[in-house]
Amino acid sequence: MAFEPTAAEVRRLNNLPSEERYKFFIETVAKHKQMFAYTDGNRMGMMEGQDLPGLLLVWPAMTFVDAFCLDENRELPELTIAVQISLAAVFDHYLPALKREGFGVGVFPDPDGHLAELSVEQFEADLRGALDASPAQH
Repeated sequence: MAFEPTAAEVRRLNNLPSEERYKFFIETVAKHKQMFAYTDGNRMGMMEGQDLPGLLLVWPAMTFVDAFCLDENRELPELTIAVQISLAAVFDHYLPALKREGFGVGVFPDPDGHLAELSVEQFEADLRGALDASPAQH
């Protein structure tokens, strides 16, 4: 079951510092086994990083993707939509592709674009650590 925040939770989480949003993201994704991004139908949503040439942007719930994409000051393709990504796809497809390109992961951008910027290696280690520590869901 996907994490579905209330409007009050969205406001509270978007107001947290990037580091705290990252911690929440990792815990939530480990629990719910999915994350969300956006696409224009051809490419996944990317942003230039401070330390890396490109970042795949990811969130813990579709609500946050929608808020980010609906910002009228953001220049996104007209047909941009939020998409769910399984952890199998993250580990088997997205992270290896990002690593090959020298890109990273931009975690849980708030509507103003503040985010946690991580290398693929750090993101994968943190996510696998949280998955190993989380109780199995039945």
